[in-house]
Amino acid sequence: MMSTLQTTILKHPDSALNQITFTSGGNVGIGGSPSGSAASYNGGLLHITQSTSSRGSQLRLTNNHTGHGAGDGSFIAAWVDSGLYITNQESEGIHFSSGGFERAVITNSGHVGVNNSNPRGLIHVGTDLASGATDAAAINLKQTGTNETTGIYLERSGERKGYAIYVGGSQDSLNFQRNNAGTKSDVLTLDRDGNVGVGTTSFGSGGGQGTGKVFQINGSLYVYEGNNSGSHGGAVCFGINTDRSPMAQIKGHLTNMPGVIQQGELGFSTRPTTTGGASSNLTERMRIKADGEIIFQAKAASGAIHIGGGTVNSIFRTGTGMTGIHFSTNSLLPTGSTGFVNDNNNTLGSGAHRWGVIFSGTGTINTSDVNSKQDIDDLNAAELSVATAIKGLIKKFRFIDAVATKGDDARIHVGVIAQEVEQAFIDAELDPRRYGLFCEDELQDGSKRLGVRYNELLAFVIAAI
Repeated sequence: MMSTLQTTILKHPDSALNQITFTSGGNVGIGGSPSGSAASYNGGLLHITQSTSSRGSQLRLTNNHTGHGAGDGSFIAAWVDSGLYITNQESEGIHFSSGGFERAVITNSGHVGVNNSNPRGLIHVGTDLASGATDAAAINLKQTGTNETTGIYLERSGERKGYAIYVGGSQDSLNFQRNNAGTKSDVLTLDRDGNVGVGTTSFGSGGGQGTGKVFQINGSLYVYEGNNSGSHGGAVCFGINTDRSPMAQIKGHLTNMPGVIQQGELGFSTRPTTTGGASSNLTERMRIKADGEIIFQAKAASGAIHIGGGTVNSIFRTGTGMTGIHFSTNSLLPTGSTGFVNDNNNTLGSGAHRWGVIFSGTGTINTSDVNSKQDIDDLNAAELSVATAIKGLIKKFRFIDAVATKGDDARIHVGVIAQEVEQAFIDAELDPRRYGLFCEDELQDGSKRLGVRYNELLAFVIAAI
């Protein structure tokens, strides 16, 4: 041992190195002289050094209970790789305490607990879970309250802007709250029933579906297609858990390619099969075009029903010979298969499919303009004889289907029998089918149904008076 007024040094007689050095300031050096101190700390210093560059320095702690062998105790080491190692060779963990209370623990299985001495997962913050290990996961956070101050907060570097994640509210919901320089608002909520709210924490009903979920948005929902090179604008699909292929779909379409002005269309599709299939099995049933035209696709493209189109305010069916209706001021006008109005081309009903009763404030108007007629002439003697004969053919009668429906309450009608009118023309050696007052229509079963145009028939009869 060597001692001076400032320092006491303990050395082994077989070594030229200082083993233990005590300074007058209360510092102790093991393996060399003590030097340096922790930043802003000027108290006593225990400095362990290692003069060999291939080895590190360590502080080993043992006790009689666990033993003092090579595999016993704990180490705090500064190793040659510049790392600090804290090692417990015993079966217990490593505990950190302050203020007389344990604040953190690393168990012998590698689990970390903060304010929890028995962590249930790899990381466990807060007190134990309500059901212990039953609900535990790899990372567990037990909140001390039900608001954002007891959850997880992530803040952007250099700004007071971030998001808090917490469980709380009347529905035990998972909430994502935005903090914008102190102004806080919940932006996303998932409640315990599986309902999702964006910009709202309250939910409406599930549309009468007892097992359905609500996705409610207080604001706008944007659905984008990730591939900008295509003509699709994103889609919303509908299905069930047992069949993840979409059963229905609402899809955005772009009518022009990127690089030019885009026009958006919206398509509605359903899957006609009852078994699983890919989205390619979806059939488009309706499309809303960029100009507002609506197309209803029943089964074939040529038979689609359009709302809008040629003259905008029309409902029409596409395909050869198809018709439609145009809504004009105080009137309904006929259209063709492109939605444009036409003239004197469409028929209301048919011989096989008749309307029952037409109610109107005034009678029908038939074109009688001389500019629309040719071959104008007086009736000849044979025609006048037929007119006279028809005058004597007027009878009263009841319709068979009316009697079947109303019984004795079926009313009596007055008119002619088409077959008798036909025979009157034949008796005068005239062809009744050359005259517009006589009608013959073929039904779907191939049979014939005869009729008359009473406006022409009465004019014909009047000519003979």
